[in-house]
Amino acid sequence: LFSFEEVSTMFPSRTMVLAFFSASVAAITLDWWNPTGTGKLTLFQTTYNTPPAFAEYIGFILLGILGGLIGAVFVHYNIMICAGRRKGTPWRNKVPEVFEVLLICFCTAVTSFPNRYTCVLSSATIRSLFHACSDTSPSRP
Repeated sequence: LFSFEEVSTMFPSRTMVLAFFSASVAAITLDWWNPTGTGKLTLFQTTYNTPPAFAEYIGFILLGILGGLIGAVFVHYNIMICAGRRKGTPWRNKVPEVFEVLLICFCTAVTSFPNRYTCVLSSATIRSLFHACSDTSPSRP
Protein backbone atom coordinates (compact mmCIF):
# COMPACT_ATOMS: atom_id res chain seq x y z
CA LEU A 1 0.00 0.00 0.00
CA PHE A 2 2.88 2.38 0.68
CA SER A 3 4.16 2.21 -2.89
CA PHE A 4 0.58 2.43 -4.14
CA GLU A 5 0.16 5.68 -2.21
CA GLU A 6 3.54 7.23 -2.94
CA VAL A 7 4.11 6.59 -6.64
CA SER A 8 0.64 5.85 -7.92
CA THR A 9 1.02 8.36 -10.77
CA MET A 10 3.87 6.28 -12.22
CA PHE A 11 2.08 2.93 -12.08
CA PRO A 12 0.20 1.60 -15.10
CA SER A 13 -3.48 0.75 -14.59
CA ARG A 14 -2.78 -2.98 -14.36
CA THR A 15 -0.34 -2.46 -11.49
CA MET A 16 -2.85 -0.22 -9.70
CA VAL A 17 -5.52 -2.94 -9.92
CA LEU A 18 -3.08 -5.59 -8.68
CA ALA A 19 -1.98 -3.38 -5.77
CA PHE A 20 -5.59 -2.77 -4.77
CA PHE A 21 -6.37 -6.48 -5.04
CA SER A 22 -3.36 -7.51 -2.94
CA ALA A 23 -4.19 -4.88 -0.28
CA SER A 24 -7.76 -6.18 -0.13
CA VAL A 25 -6.56 -9.78 0.22
CA ALA A 26 -4.16 -8.70 2.98
CA ALA A 27 -6.96 -6.96 4.90
CA ILE A 28 -9.27 -9.97 4.57
CA THR A 29 -6.46 -12.31 5.66
CA LEU A 30 -5.71 -10.18 8.72
CA ASP A 31 -9.40 -10.14 9.60
CA TRP A 32 -9.63 -13.93 9.25
CA TRP A 33 -6.30 -14.76 10.94
CA ASN A 34 -6.68 -12.25 13.83
CA PRO A 35 -2.93 -12.10 14.70
CA THR A 36 -3.41 -9.57 17.53
CA GLY A 37 -6.19 -11.50 19.24
CA THR A 38 -8.34 -8.39 19.48
CA GLY A 39 -10.68 -9.04 16.57
CA LYS A 40 -9.50 -5.76 14.99
CA LEU A 41 -7.33 -5.12 11.94
CA THR A 42 -5.01 -2.88 13.95
CA LEU A 43 -3.29 -3.34 17.28
CA PHE A 44 -4.28 0.06 18.66
CA GLN A 45 -7.54 1.97 18.57
CA THR A 46 -9.08 4.99 20.21
CA THR A 47 -12.64 5.89 21.03
CA TYR A 48 -13.90 9.43 21.38
CA ASN A 49 -16.85 10.20 23.63
CA THR A 50 -17.18 13.84 22.59
CA PRO A 51 -16.92 15.41 19.13
CA PRO A 52 -14.11 17.88 18.42
CA ALA A 53 -14.73 21.51 19.36
CA PHE A 54 -14.96 24.13 16.62
CA ALA A 55 -11.61 25.64 17.68
CA GLU A 56 -9.93 22.29 17.02
CA TYR A 57 -11.06 22.40 13.38
CA ILE A 58 -9.30 25.75 12.99
CA GLY A 59 -6.13 24.18 14.36
CA PHE A 60 -6.48 21.22 11.97
CA ILE A 61 -6.92 23.57 9.01
CA LEU A 62 -3.88 25.63 9.99
CA LEU A 63 -1.85 22.47 10.52
CA GLY A 64 -2.88 21.24 7.06
CA ILE A 65 -1.90 24.54 5.44
CA LEU A 66 1.44 24.55 7.25
CA GLY A 67 2.07 20.93 6.25
CA GLY A 68 1.27 21.73 2.62
CA LEU A 69 3.64 24.69 2.58
CA ILE A 70 6.45 22.72 4.20
CA GLY A 71 5.80 19.89 1.73
CA ALA A 72 6.00 22.28 -1.23
CA VAL A 73 9.33 23.68 0.02
CA PHE A 74 10.61 20.13 0.56
CA VAL A 75 9.63 19.07 -2.97
CA HIS A 76 11.26 22.18 -4.44
CA TYR A 77 14.58 21.55 -2.71
CA ASN A 78 14.40 17.81 -3.37
CA ILE A 79 14.11 18.49 -7.11
CA MET A 80 17.14 20.79 -6.91
CA ILE A 81 19.17 18.18 -4.99
CA CYS A 82 18.20 15.39 -7.41
CA ALA A 83 19.23 17.55 -10.36
CA GLY A 84 22.63 18.10 -8.74
CA ARG A 85 23.08 14.38 -8.10
CA ARG A 86 22.58 13.23 -11.70
CA LYS A 87 25.35 11.34 -13.45
CA GLY A 88 27.99 13.59 -14.93
CA THR A 89 27.53 16.40 -12.41
CA PRO A 90 30.47 17.55 -10.25
CA TRP A 91 28.78 16.21 -7.10
CA ARG A 92 28.37 12.71 -8.55
CA ASN A 93 31.94 12.69 -9.86
CA LYS A 94 33.46 13.67 -6.49
CA VAL A 95 31.24 12.03 -3.86
CA PRO A 96 30.74 8.25 -3.76
CA GLU A 97 27.21 6.92 -3.18
CA VAL A 98 28.31 5.17 0.02
CA PHE A 99 29.14 8.55 1.54
CA GLU A 100 25.59 9.76 0.87
CA VAL A 101 24.15 6.72 2.66
CA LEU A 102 26.48 7.21 5.63
CA LEU A 103 25.57 10.91 5.79
CA ILE A 104 21.84 10.09 5.86
CA CYS A 105 22.42 7.46 8.57
CA PHE A 106 24.41 9.94 10.64
CA CYS A 107 21.79 12.70 10.31
CA THR A 108 19.00 10.28 11.22
CA ALA A 109 20.87 9.04 14.29
CA VAL A 110 21.75 12.54 15.48
CA THR A 111 18.18 13.83 15.11
CA SER A 112 16.34 10.71 16.31
CA PHE A 113 18.28 9.43 19.30
CA PRO A 114 18.01 12.52 21.55
CA ASN A 115 14.21 12.63 21.06
CA ARG A 116 12.52 10.42 23.66
CA TYR A 117 9.71 9.51 21.25
CA THR A 118 11.98 8.34 18.43
CA CYS A 119 14.74 6.54 20.34
CA VAL A 120 12.48 3.70 21.58
CA LEU A 121 10.79 1.00 19.56
CA SER A 122 7.86 2.21 17.50
CA SER A 123 5.33 -0.23 18.97
CA ALA A 124 6.22 0.84 22.52
CA THR A 125 5.91 4.49 21.53
CA ILE A 126 2.53 3.99 19.89
CA ARG A 127 1.26 2.05 22.89
CA SER A 128 2.32 4.85 25.26
CA LEU A 129 0.64 7.46 23.08
CA PHE A 130 -2.71 5.64 23.35
CA HIS A 131 -2.70 5.37 27.15
CA ALA A 132 -4.71 7.82 29.18
CA CYS A 133 -2.77 10.81 30.42
CA SER A 134 -2.32 11.12 34.14
CA ASP A 135 -1.63 14.28 36.07
CA THR A 136 2.02 14.03 37.11
CA SER A 137 2.40 17.63 38.25
CA PRO A 138 3.06 18.15 41.97
CA SER A 139 0.03 18.99 44.09
CA ARG A 140 -0.35 22.62 45.02
CA PRO A 141 -1.82 23.63 48.38
